[in-house]
Amino acid sequence: MTLEALLQAAVDGEPDASKALGMELQVMLLEKFSGDADADDIVQAALAQIWLNLERYDLERGSVRAWAMGIARNVRLEHLRRHYAEHDKRERFSLGHVSVPRTSPSEYAQRRERARLVDEILPGMSKTRREAIEDLRAELSAKEAGGRRGITADGARRRLRRSIDDARGRLERIRRTSLAWRS
Repeated sequence: MTLEALLQAAVDGEPDASKALGMELQVMLLEKFSGDADADDIVQAALAQIWLNLERYDLERGSVRAWAMGIARNVRLEHLRRHYAEHDKRERFSLGHVSVPRTSPSEYAQRRERARLVDEILPGMSKTRREAIEDLRAELSAKEAGGRRGITADGARRRLRRSIDDARGRLERIRRTSLAWRS
């Protein structure tokens, strides 16, 4: 049965069709958002929105898949906006009266993904390089990082450059591997 036929049967009140439609949509959305840290929350919220709007679906305006993905996309964007607003509020509170530059939700999502990837590669790096990356994340100046590690500011800069080069190489290998898996 197609998604369109399942949806129509669900609107007509057939319990088996409702269950089958729910399962099909859940699988479709989980595949789409599998890389998201909050995929389960996004999928559940999207399914709830889809279910509340079943009767509003219009076959002439597009497929059930496109309609459901549009709803899921909006739910995901709202989820990111909410998450970003909470993060922004915590960051402002922790920084006192310093104004924090705002970024768009898509830029924020890209930064979160980069941070997740860096967290993934850190355990494979040497202790010295991990420390340099952690100093960078803590926004320490070269002088502060050097003082913390017992080296000069120039030494801290050199360590950081080597650590960043190492991290970029590791991230590039991950990117190439994921591209190879997709093709």
